[in-house]
Amino acid sequence: MIKKISVSKLRVGMYVARIDRGWLENPFFRGRFEIVSQDQIDKFAEYNISDVYIDTSKGLDVLEESGKELEKGDPYLSPSIEVGKKKGEGEERRKAYRKAGRLYKNSLETTRRLMNDVRLGRLVDAKEITDTVENLVDQILNDQDAIVGLGKLQDYDDYTYTHSLNVCIFCLAIGRAVGYSKEKLSVLGAGALAHDFGKMLVPKKILNKPGKLTAREFVIMKEHVIRGVEYLRGVSGMVPEAIQVALEHHERYSGRGYPQGLKGEKISEFGKIAAVVDVYDAITSDRVYHRGMVPTKALRKIYEWRYHDFDPVLVELFIKIIGIYPLGSLVRLSDGSIGMVIEGNPKNAVWPKLLLFYDQKGNLLREPVRVDLAKETSLKILESVEPKEVEVDIKKAWDKYLYL
Repeated sequence: MIKKISVSKLRVGMYVARIDRGWLENPFFRGRFEIVSQDQIDKFAEYNISDVYIDTSKGLDVLEESGKELEKGDPYLSPSIEVGKKKGEGEERRKAYRKAGRLYKNSLETTRRLMNDVRLGRLVDAKEITDTVENLVDQILNDQDAIVGLGKLQDYDDYTYTHSLNVCIFCLAIGRAVGYSKEKLSVLGAGALAHDFGKMLVPKKILNKPGKLTAREFVIMKEHVIRGVEYLRGVSGMVPEAIQVALEHHERYSGRGYPQGLKGEKISEFGKIAAVVDVYDAITSDRVYHRGMVPTKALRKIYEWRYHDFDPVLVELFIKIIGIYPLGSLVRLSDGSIGMVIEGNPKNAVWPKLLLFYDQKGNLLREPVRVDLAKETSLKILESVEPKEVEVDIKKAWDKYLYL
């Protein structure tokens, strides 16, 4: 039964049947979904939405002052409207993404705290690093696709912290593909999470400088590697193999990296893995002095740099893991429509699942349309689209998609 209620009466377990606003004017893509968290309820208030329609046949009813649900036939009844299924297509996948998102958020909070301790001159607790990494390892082993690339879709502004966490996740994904044991993954992950601790020991005015660094400033910036390694050597519980990630993540296959100028096979496998993902995350991130590349363009660059800068085998493995069109990528289809990649296709990377925002004529759709290119054989991806070319905020769009 459909009824109109005040947003103040919303609670977890209710099923929203309609919101009288277009999807760009409310915090959710559609007006039909189940309330699964207080965060969703809070978003209604953020958008100044005062009333909403709920379906009591698909979720909870409102409460009386006594705490009991109101009987059907109360004053909130309104004419029946067409509603979708309680659990829409892809709900299990979105649940997996939401779970991975909570892990990402918790891991980021720990990373932020650890790096701030480094900045303040405190020795971090290696167990915090280990515990965080082990949770990420479990996620990678159980459902890698739900978290790989997720950092690019989170609405966090501080590159320093998100970069460290993203590098850790990408390293673990490659390590898993290589066939590392859980114990070896934990060592790799610990080193990856701590690989940029040395940046916390670089003056902030250099670390956060919006313009190009001077030659002297660049020398100081490069010192973050040695500073970080020296710091980690003083942390009880950090094994040499983990510290090697911090030491070698700026080495290059050609020997033109730093600080040791190691070449080819003289770089450890951990170091070679970290080098690839460190650059990928850096060039795809928005920073104070440049806008990040779209993932497809960044992967093309990484591929061009194989043999010279990176181990070619690891580059190709990384591209296979990330996918030609990573989560959140904007693409234009052969009919002119534009959408966002919401799920990859392990059998064929050029046939992901999309959420279309624009129709064939370039008109913004009132509600996004889900498309599985593996089933829509008449459609294919023509090209990637820069976020600046569309009106849709990708990070917000992803957040909305999670609660479709």
